[in-house]
Amino acid sequence: MSHLRTELGIRALRAQLGTQFRRHGPVIDTLRLSVMELEQQTDDRDVDYLHDRLMGVLHKWRINLLIQANPWLILHRAFYSRPSHLVGPSLLGNIIVTDDGRAARIAEVVTSDVAPRDTASLLPREAVGRLVVSEEDQVPKVCVLCGRAPETSAVALASIEPLEGLALMKAQAPAEELETYRGASIVHALGLGNRSRAIDVTHRRSAVQIASILQPVPLAVGRPKRSRRNGHPREWRWSIASPGSP
Repeated sequence: MSHLRTELGIRALRAQLGTQFRRHGPVIDTLRLSVMELEQQTDDRDVDYLHDRLMGVLHKWRINLLIQANPWLILHRAFYSRPSHLVGPSLLGNIIVTDDGRAARIAEVVTSDVAPRDTASLLPREAVGRLVVSEEDQVPKVCVLCGRAPETSAVALASIEPLEGLALMKAQAPAEELETYRGASIVHALGLGNRSRAIDVTHRRSAVQIASILQPVPLAVGRPKRSRRNGHPREWRWSIASPGSP
């Protein structure tokens, strides 16, 4: 099998994996079987080239593949069954992934005492652990609902750092800063602009999931964003502490 044939096989594998991600298919099984087939068809002289190209494929979706193979990494519903001021700081540093291969690190959040009112019609009876896109303040924002009914609160993603699926993100939302998306651009960077229904981020086959980094949660710095006045809920902005910060 020449380098050309190997390359065509790798490209076919990448296309197949992309389709499986979008359709919630058996990504790990597809990868395992395809790699075995490619190795059987490859001449000994081309094995090193094949393995180098496979490492490139694995690197592109390394986080998504890790979560697919280890669904227990996905944060469970009990994680969100706490007030937003506890859930928000705990989300910092963890990874949000989408079903089309995007992944980003959560770098900053805003916690609110109440859930967005404009998303109430989208929510099922059990709203905790659901992701919604709110436009309550005329600015789209990605929110995760937490707490316990009827006192549901919310954590809005304020800043994310892209890790995988960078081409898709840049095509839909050019980053305002180097390798960072903020505010409304997060909605487009994650491809959530056309998703009108609440998404259960705790389910292994959901379109969006939030997964643990298996490390201690970074030190979070919180500061008031808006006090409770004029009918507005109290909000706090939480970010990862910078090295050397007090």
